[in-house]
Amino acid sequence: MKNVFLVLATGLILGVVLPESNLPTKINAHISISLSGTDPDNSAMLDIQATDKGLLIPRMTTAQRNAISNPANSLLIYNTSTECFEAYNATTSTWVQIACIGCQLPGGFSASSATNVQPTSFTANWTASGGATGYYLDVATCSGFTGCYVSGYQNLNVGNVTSYAVTGLVCNTTYYYRVRAYNSCGTSANSNTITTETLFCTTACGSQVFMIANMDVGVMVNDAAEQNNDSQVEKYCYNNVASNCGTYGGLYQWAEAIQAPYSENSSGYTGIW
Repeated sequence: MKNVFLVLATGLILGVVLPESNLPTKINAHISISLSGTDPDNSAMLDIQATDKGLLIPRMTTAQRNAISNPANSLLIYNTSTECFEAYNATTSTWVQIACIGCQLPGGFSASSATNVQPTSFTANWTASGGATGYYLDVATCSGFTGCYVSGYQNLNVGNVTSYAVTGLVCNTTYYYRVRAYNSCGTSANSNTITTETLFCTTACGSQVFMIANMDVGVMVNDAAEQNNDSQVEKYCYNNVASNCGTYGGLYQWAEAIQAPYSENSSGYTGIW
């Protein structure tokens, strides 16, 4: 047991010797811990003053840390297994390493724009992190990365690379990705999030490429009218119901389909488009 001097906001100085079991569970005041009895700073709930001693926060192993029930956001501990100071991030339900003794976490880095974007794939890219020996990659269909991970791309260990081909995706879909760097000391926080969108699906026969989804572009006109307004794209919809174009696709006269003048419908206009 040790002498503890508590200086309350009222100026009262308490010098007591108490076992831990007898310490009060609540003290509704600003508190200063010092040998001089100095008042606490008005901005601090707890003001510890010393010139010959330091502060020891709770120290525990990883297993003991993981046994903490419902840790509060920003809860701070020292992990004796990793020799790192850690804080709890309640948003991501993860322990974030702040600093490590005798071991350095990977340095700063960032995710960068996707390249080689295709209908069902793209390449995720990021800058190198100093001291990293590998990276974890997340890919999701929502920016919050909660309940929307792409199968196989949650905390995927991609090794010590700065790009990775993400495959097996759905065409014309928005995706989000982020990365974390790791080494023997631990894992960094999440990088920034990159947004990318896969291309429309197509199919090919030799050198010709065809759409494999219904075309639905333009302004609907009734089927009794001609698609003769060359200043806009016009279409017919089944039974003159606009929503049917979303279901079955639009119908186009030849000149409209190849974006030629309306007069070309009767001129035998040909070409590759």
